[in-house]
Formats: sequence, structure tokens, C-alpha cells
Amino acid sequence: MGNAIYLDDRPYVGKNGTAAEVGHMPEALSDRECSCGNKGCIEMYCCGKTLERLMQRHFSDTDISDLFIKYRDTEVFRDFVRCMAVPVATEINILDPEAVFLGGGIVQMQEFPREQLIEHILANTRKPYSAENIKICFSKQSPEYWNVGAAVMGFAQSEK
Repeated sequence: MGNAIYLDDRPYVGKNGTAAEVGHMPEALSDRECSCGNKGCIEMYCCGKTLERLMQRHFSDTDISDLFIKYRDTEVFRDFVRCMAVPVATEINILDPEAVFLGGGIVQMQEFPREQLIEHILANTRKPYSAENIKICFSKQSPEYWNVGAAVMGFAQSEK
């Protein structure tokens, strides 16, 4: 679960270059091991590897590209999407930004329940503000956008 924060038109990378790693926020009382070495990172509940694990466990006869087409209304995926909202809402509550942009492979999947994700984000965002005036946008589906984002971050790192 990647993330970037821009402050004053510049990417914020933090002291060690690891700022904004929202996927590594701890999920309370969890002992799932993360690839970072910690236990309980929220991305262990809502990342691509988790999606693959859920597919193999519950829908092994289905191609991953069809998961949300066929099973978006199942409890398994409602929980998955709810977990995706946690780090987004948390960051909104901390930073009070004007907008958040959501992109990447999972939210770009056919029939991904974007409305459900937005509902969960807003349900957990501070009232009345930021919940009443946060702009939630989805990026266009294109690896070019991801490459541009990576290039911007790489360029910012090289200027240090």
C-alpha cells in the first residue's frame, strides 16, 4: 500500500525517506507478519498479496481479475475494502488535506466497489470537517501515471 504526501508542491519524504508508509500502521491486536518485519501492519489486510490469499482461500476457481465482478458483495470483500479505508481515513484525520487521490491496481480492478470504499473512508473521517469537504479522487488506470509518480519521487531524492 503505497502513499505520497505533497506539502508546498514538494514530496514529503521524512528523515529516512520512509514518510507516509500508511500501510505499515499497526492494526490493533494483530499478529500477522508483514514483509517489513513488523507484525500487524494494516496492509496485511488490504494489499495485493492479501487479495491473492483471499482468492486462493475462498474463490480458487476464479481468475483474480474477476474477483470483484463476481464477489464484490461478499463479507470477505466488504471487510477487505473496510480495511483499505482505515489508513486513508487516518491520514485525512491527521493531515486535514484538501484532497486525496487513490490509485493503483486494486482500486482500478473491474467492479471494485469505489462507492463502498468512499463510504468507509468518510464514516471514519473527523466530523464535521474533514468529512464534509474532503475531495476523494481516483486516478486513471495507467502504468504511465505510476511511472510518473515514481520518477517524481526519484528526482526529489536525487536533489538531496
